[in-house]
Amino acid sequence: MKNQLTPSSSMILEIRELLENSRKNVAQQVNTQLLTTYWNIGRIIVEYEQQNQVRADYGK
Repeated sequence: MKNQLTPSSSMILEIRELLENSRKNVAQQVNTQLLTTYWNIGRIIVEYEQQNQVRADYGK
């Protein structure tokens, strides 16, 4: 005799909620990592343009 799983509505909703929450968490982590990466790219560019000065010498 085989055991058969008969999913209930509450079980399906619980699994769906778990998957949705996991997807949201992953998306948030990716967005945070991208934001940090882009911020650091901007910092590197500004440091290069300013050549380690406090302010850039624009207009010279």
